[in-house]
Amino acid sequence: MTATVEKAFLTIFQPTTAGGLGPPIGQIFFHFNPREYSVSRSVNWRPSPNPANEEGPTSEFTGAQPQTMDLEIFLDEDVGGRPIVPDIEMLLQATVPTTLSKMLKRPSPPFVLFGWGPTTSVRAYIKSVNVQYTRFEGRGIPTRAVVKLRLEELPLVPGLQNPTSGAREASRSHIVQAGDSLASIAYQEYQEPNRWRDIAEANDIDDPMRIPTGTRLVLPAVGSNGEQL
Repeated sequence: MTATVEKAFLTIFQPTTAGGLGPPIGQIFFHFNPREYSVSRSVNWRPSPNPANEEGPTSEFTGAQPQTMDLEIFLDEDVGGRPIVPDIEMLLQATVPTTLSKMLKRPSPPFVLFGWGPTTSVRAYIKSVNVQYTRFEGRGIPTRAVVKLRLEELPLVPGLQNPTSGAREASRSHIVQAGDSLASIAYQEYQEPNRWRDIAEANDIDDPMRIPTGTRLVLPAVGSNGEQL
């Protein structure tokens, strides 16, 4: 049996005033999965000079820095089947405060969720975007580009339920809105985007990339062991 090749994606969310993920603004499915990506984390130590210590100062741990991820997105109009410029503009706009956040007096750029397969999901904000256009049509409109992203993780908002810490009482439903994806719905419901498979199975969805707006989805309950009830 041939293994299913899952596409990496980046979902962009409206930030909430509490620092969580609000409604999805848009989503980009990678035309090509990343060839590689890098993850790094650093910690802070504060040295305390001690003249009596011949081996040098002692150090005190003062906290960890957020995890960062560097990755590339390859966009090609021929592969994606639509213009690449709107996706690039959406990524660039994700580095400036949203209109709604400014209206609420809590200016913040959007938050993002990077996902790829069952084990990789990063909840973050976009630290930097670098776009290199590599092909153009006759009018000068880009049709191929390489986008380098740096993401910096966001801490889980205090008070959000961990879906594995207790059972949800019953299945619920969700009406698909413009910009929704199974992964973004799974994140909002379970805080685990990779549970999109549970939603797809519960609703007999064969093609998770094509869900009509207005579709009512059953959201299966999750038990204390993290398994679908």
